[in-house]
Amino acid sequence: MTAFCLDLHARYQCRHAGACCESWTVPAEPEVVALVRTRHLRPNGVTGELFTSSSEADGSRKWTVARDPRGDCVFFDRKGDRLCLIHRDLGADALPVACRHFPRKVVIDGRGTLISLSHFCPTAAATLLTAGALTIVEARPPLRLSPPVEGLDASDALPP
Repeated sequence: MTAFCLDLHARYQCRHAGACCESWTVPAEPEVVALVRTRHLRPNGVTGELFTSSSEADGSRKWTVARDPRGDCVFFDRKGDRLCLIHRDLGADALPVACRHFPRKVVIDGRGTLISLSHFCPTAAATLLTAGALTIVEARPPLRLSPPVEGLDASDALPP
């Protein structure tokens, strides 16, 4: 299926502003937790747990990425290269789904995959300053993610 976006969003590429790494509770899939543990990833200076967990009613574990004392994600290197250790060392596909998708907002319907951006992200917000008429274009990487892509599935309903 084809992916579309506004032309001003088509050039989006993360500039490592770090707004998404501050003060958010980020769920982490069990596969991410296992991969980080298997690869022995540990940010410099971090001695505590990298993930926190809680038990669900069905006996499964719900994982979240731990925060440092400032409230930042423990994997975010604010003082160094401003990169996520998981992203830098294992690639974007190894990130928790929430991190991999942000700031993308995705709707899937009969027309295809429609990608917009959350302007909470400073890099995405800067795209609003692009002059010219808005047009819809085909979304390409890095805005368009490799599958699987999560979003609001409106393929059997009217789009919101």
